[in-house]
Amino acid sequence: MLDAIAAKGAQDKRNVAFLMRHGVHVRLMPKRPVYMHPKVEISNHYAFVVSENYSVSSLEENREMGMILNNPTDISMLQAQFARDWKAAGAA
Repeated sequence: MLDAIAAKGAQDKRNVAFLMRHGVHVRLMPKRPVYMHPKVEISNHYAFVVSENYSVSSLEENREMGMILNNPTDISMLQAQFARDWKAAGAA
């Protein structure tokens, strides 16, 4: 999936390399057939689903939103979708 990394901007490539150097498993989804912008952090008891990026402009200048879910059914659905997406994504 090196082509996907090459297609991204220089900062994206540096960010992916930084994460991988620090032991984070990175996979990249193609923009097609579905472009996804949300981020999610999932545990066994909570899920935090957000639109914002973890950047100064997104967190301090933009109008973004997020929500915390604690319904076990919702969390299970998010975990299952993440597993499907992870399997479909290419290794960085």
